[in-house]
Amino acid sequence: ASAIDGVGEGLAARLADLVARDVDPDAYDRKVTDAFFDGARLRSIPARQKKQRVVLKRLLADFAPGEPYPESAVNEILRRAHDDVATLRRLMIAERLMTRENGIYWRV
Repeated sequence: ASAIDGVGEGLAARLADLVARDVDPDAYDRKVTDAFFDGARLRSIPARQKKQRVVLKRLLADFAPGEPYPESAVNEILRRAHDDVATLRRLMIAERLMTRENGIYWRV
């Protein structure tokens, strides 16, 4: 039993050490951005949803909150980053980063 107690204490100490360290909350976003963007150009659309969301949030910065955008304007803005604008539009709607009504889009 003492061997098990020793392992438990060791794990608790390591966990406490990890929690106490300063963690950069934006490190993951930077890593994903560096991997998928070449400057302003998106190399590819990530397959994993968590990475997609990071990419989409970066693209969303090109849209002013509350301003209506016709689909053609959304396409023009997104095309600066990647040619598959239809997929990017659908993902932004699915992730609730933008809304669409009657062909008009808004940043949420």
